[in-house]
Amino acid sequence: GWHMGRRRSSAFSAEAADGGPHAEDNVSLQQSRRMDRLKAAYHVVHPPVLLEDATWDTVGDMQGHVLLCGSTSALFYFAATLRSRSTPKSRLKNLVVLHPEPPHKAWGQIDLFPNIFYVQGSALEPTDLARAGVHGLARAVILSHAAPGGGGGEPR
Repeated sequence: GWHMGRRRSSAFSAEAADGGPHAEDNVSLQQSRRMDRLKAAYHVVHPPVLLEDATWDTVGDMQGHVLLCGSTSALFYFAATLRSRSTPKSRLKNLVVLHPEPPHKAWGQIDLFPNIFYVQGSALEPTDLARAGVHGLARAVILSHAAPGGGGGEPR
C-alpha cells in the first residue's frame, strides 16, 4: 500500500450545468447508457469521480503508477487502454495526470474509470514532477497535440 497524498480542497467551477428544466433527467439517462456501454469493455466505478475529488496537491509515496503529461485531448483513449477488462483488476495501475490546467472537458470522458488522479503543474518543473510521484512511477508518457488535419481529435 502507498500513502495517499494530499487532496486539494479548492473549489472548481461547475462548467457542465447548462440544460433546461429536464436536463437532470436527460443527464442521468445518458450517464446510465454510457455506464452500460463502458462496463462491457472497461473497469468502471459508480458514481463517477468528480475532478475535484481526484485532484491532489501531491500523490505522496505512490509507487508503480503511470504519469501522463502533455495534451489531454486523447486522455480517454489512453485511459481506456489502461482500464480494459482484459487487465485483471488487481493489475490496474494508478494513472496520474500532470497538467497546468484542470482537464474539465477530458475528465467528463474518463470520470467512470477508477484510480485516476490529477495534479496541477508542469512536466517542465521538477517540483511539480515530484508532487506527481516521478520518483515512484512505473512509466511516464507525454502526449503531444495532434497536428491539424492529422486525426486524433476528441472522442464523439
